[in-house]
Amino acid sequence: MSSTPIQFLIYVLPLPTCQKVPLILPINGCLEVQIGVPVTFQLFALNFCNKTIKITDIAITSVITGMSAGNLTTVTGNSSLYYRTLNWTPTSDQMDFQELCAVAVTR
Repeated sequence: MSSTPIQFLIYVLPLPTCQKVPLILPINGCLEVQIGVPVTFQLFALNFCNKTIKITDIAITSVITGMSAGNLTTVTGNSSLYYRTLNWTPTSDQMDFQELCAVAVTR
């Protein structure tokens, strides 16, 4: 018999000052991209509580190899809407479905 120690972090969130969680706006349908062709797209998050809290990040929780994300940006003229630009050039070993997970982080 053998054993392997495990260690992980748990982050306990404070009580929210606003009960409405931010919404990651969906990308309609499935993005179809070609191997070797650079693709750029934005992930948007809508903040329903912009008077009491701010979106501090759109965190990518499941990363696709080779994908890079730009800085969090507020949409000009709409302080409730934020986005991050994602850039990626798919490689031949990534042919098939790729999973990208994201969450809007507030403070």
